[in-house]
Amino acid sequence: MRAANAVGLVLERARWPFHRFAATTAGVTAVVAVFSTSPHSVVVLALMAALSVGFAYTIFGCGGAIRVGRAFSILTLLAVAIYWAQKITLPEYMGFSGGLGVGTDDSYFYSLAVSNLPADFPVRSYFLLVDHPYAKLLRLVSKTEEYLAIEVHPLDLLVVNVAFLALLAPCVREIIFGVTGDERAADACYWMTLFCPFIAANGLVLIRDGIVTSAFALAIFALLRRQWLLLIMAVGFATWLRIQHGILIAFVVGVIWLVSGPRERIMGLVGKRLLALGAIALLSVVVVAGLWTQLNFAEIAAKLAGVDFARQAFLDTFFAQAMSLDSGTSTYATITQLPWYGRLPLSFLFFFGLPYFQPASVHVDGVLVPRYVLHSVFGVLFCIYIGYFVRGTLRAIRERHRFMISVVAIYLVSIALVAQFSMQPRHKIPLMVLFYIVVAFGALKTNVHEKHVGYAASLAMGFFVLIYNAYIEQVA
Repeated sequence: MRAANAVGLVLERARWPFHRFAATTAGVTAVVAVFSTSPHSVVVLALMAALSVGFAYTIFGCGGAIRVGRAFSILTLLAVAIYWAQKITLPEYMGFSGGLGVGTDDSYFYSLAVSNLPADFPVRSYFLLVDHPYAKLLRLVSKTEEYLAIEVHPLDLLVVNVAFLALLAPCVREIIFGVTGDERAADACYWMTLFCPFIAANGLVLIRDGIVTSAFALAIFALLRRQWLLLIMAVGFATWLRIQHGILIAFVVGVIWLVSGPRERIMGLVGKRLLALGAIALLSVVVVAGLWTQLNFAEIAAKLAGVDFARQAFLDTFFAQAMSLDSGTSTYATITQLPWYGRLPLSFLFFFGLPYFQPASVHVDGVLVPRYVLHSVFGVLFCIYIGYFVRGTLRAIRERHRFMISVVAIYLVSIALVAQFSMQPRHKIPLMVLFYIVVAFGALKTNVHEKHVGYAASLAMGFFVLIYNAYIEQVA
């Protein structure tokens, strides 16, 4: 026993030196990787790292700042790896994800942020006629470099995303630790979030989803810590980048505050009343979504607020392309053509598991798509995570844990909303904050019954993925 205790003490004392060595190695490797790709980008890298770590120190303290620095180094390496993978597979896109049927909006945002584009760079026909808040954020870097007569490299702008995304995993860790007080659950949540392939595929390319996700986590953290200025900044910044997600974040923090905070004791929202609140929320989703399709509230919303919340014109084009280019998305497009009473439950169930493991989808027209590879890797991990999500849900109900029950309910309702009004898997990224909180909660202190149900959920999900892939191969 004494020998075992001595070994444990030695390992515990060796833990922090090892972490410091690993963090230092990751940082040095990140600098070398960026310098090898674009030497002058190291300056931007250092500046963004200082801003990210400095901001983290003000809200998380010294330990959180160290975790942000480590996350920054790792995410920089991942961003460089994704950049080179895309540049090798699609050299004409300068390291961006590609065009129609292959890529996302990163090359479009680059064209908005940079004044001098290569003559052969693919652009959208209307890019000179529009502007975007995210492009304005990127121009803080690009315009400075252009003023200094420095050529703007894609990595210079990607580092902006890295600086924001580095806050995500440490923030989620602080949330789960503050709620449970469990270091192991907090560390598990940190690493799952940091190495999430789904978040990396859509946060380490030049689109805003990763930044919005960090704002989402910061808003929940600020609510739990009663840091009201940070809460206002996070919600306001997300709304400025994308108003739909800003409204979603405000909805989420509002429900968490109502159900889990001090007002819960005043209003007595426990037991049957909490269940009634969840039922009313789900019913509201069903009614609003059904009426949306029948009364075309999208046009009304656009006239009232000047914003096409449902993006109906975009979605029509999106699904027209999906039906001809991608089997998996076409399946979802087919579901959306059903009557609302069939579309609502089926679209929710299908969207809940996206993105799926689909080996056949990683190639489009013979081109390997790195982002789709990452999506498929996440699809495999999701089959494992879903078991812990179910375990976390059952544990929350057994312990009557108000915060975790509210997180589960909000996650499910938000999935239903995004499935109806966004219909793009990458817009699910901010909700992964809620998902990983529940997963980490279910990783520890669950009973035998909850574990068995979790195993069954993982097996069922894996079985469904196998059947779905067989279906895709048959209809392809």
